[in-house]
Amino acid sequence: MQNYDELKFAWLFQGGPGTFLDAIMQAVEGDKTALETYRAAHSNLTEDEQGVLVAFSLGKLKRPRGRPPLCPVKRGAHFVMAEKVERAAKFVTTLKRELKGLGHSVRGRHDQIIDAVATKFDVSRTQLAQRLNEGSKPRRERKPRS
Repeated sequence: MQNYDELKFAWLFQGGPGTFLDAIMQAVEGDKTALETYRAAHSNLTEDEQGVLVAFSLGKLKRPRGRPPLCPVKRGAHFVMAEKVERAAKFVTTLKRELKGLGHSVRGRHDQIIDAVATKFDVSRTQLAQRLNEGSKPRRERKPRS
């Protein structure tokens, strides 16, 4: 991972609270305590983790310019669950987009995909379904025939 977009993508699908990707993401955002804690707890880093750490220390991993600085990241239980639901929702939309790109029909399989992803990410199915339906247009009520 040599740039912020690759780091963000990897963090979205592989990272989570307490992982190396989460610690490096917080460090890029400005809070280096999680990275220091992770390095103290895990003395043997893999080659990939060492490469990301070197890229960060050389200043190659930076947030894109023009965006406001992020507030300090809080890691309470409610925030962690919301983060997991958000990650699962993005995974569902990405998965459906890739399936459509491969020529597979996702029509009628929405519930199956939500169930599988909710199980994989260990989130509530109802919370995931609500998050996916937040941006959709409300259905129009039909007038009764007279």
